[in-house]
Amino acid sequence: MMPIKPMHIKIGIAIGVLFLIYYLGGSVFGENGLMDLKRKQAQLECVEKTNRRIEEENRELYRQVDRLKNDPAYLEHVVRQQLCVVDKEELVFIFQSDK
Repeated sequence: MMPIKPMHIKIGIAIGVLFLIYYLGGSVFGENGLMDLKRKQAQLECVEKTNRRIEEENRELYRQVDRLKNDPAYLEHVVRQQLCVVDKEELVFIFQSDK
């Protein structure tokens, strides 16, 4: 068996180091690497925050719908506010401005 020359050992180590650098660089900066993972985690956090906000809006809308269906006083309040409806027994005064 032939002895391994020091030059071959240096070349082997250099190739091994280059391969290791390439592999680690790909693990950090490549597709599905560490940087991509961080970006996707930030996107996920943003989407989850949006979902929580929308879920809260939906809960509030369900509460309003329930009140409109089951609370006549609330329904009357909303109709008066949004449609400017007055009761048949109420009087409406219209004032002219001094323009």
